[in-house]
Amino acid sequence: MTIYKHLGNEGCANLPPQDVRYIGRYDWSYHWHNPEDRDFETKFQSYAEGVIGPAPYPSETKPYINVNKGAYFAVIDGEKWGLEFLRAYKQECEGDPRRLVERTFESAGQPFGAYVRMPDTEYEFAWLIFSGKKHVEHAADELIGIVYDAAYENFEGLNHALEPEPEA
Repeated sequence: MTIYKHLGNEGCANLPPQDVRYIGRYDWSYHWHNPEDRDFETKFQSYAEGVIGPAPYPSETKPYINVNKGAYFAVIDGEKWGLEFLRAYKQECEGDPRRLVERTFESAGQPFGAYVRMPDTEYEFAWLIFSGKKHVEHAADELIGIVYDAAYENFEGLNHALEPEPEA
């Protein structure tokens, strides 16, 4: 909660760089591409077409995927991601961009992901918050929180309250 309060008061200033990573407007969403695999979008469309449907604008020069590439935030447990998630996403999340959507995905009664879309999103920012300690099972810093700002609020006039997890 201390990091959330700090972000609300001072933004990312004076935070240790290992604890918070800022994601700016042009770091994700519509400006996404995979420099390691220029054919990624075409491959993804082929892999998932049975669930997401055909590409809306087939083209030999510019790849299209039949899923929204931006204006939302999703976090998914990588081990649970797959075609069933894509099916649920297409059925429950895409649609009128002026509609607020907040959705938790579950499998066998266990949550494995969340999706948020704010109405009329154009400027999207986020902060990934890490523990500063190595995860017990992985050789990486543990992600402990995400702050998503889809309305360019910059912690002023928040539509959502910051609510910490109850202390164990």
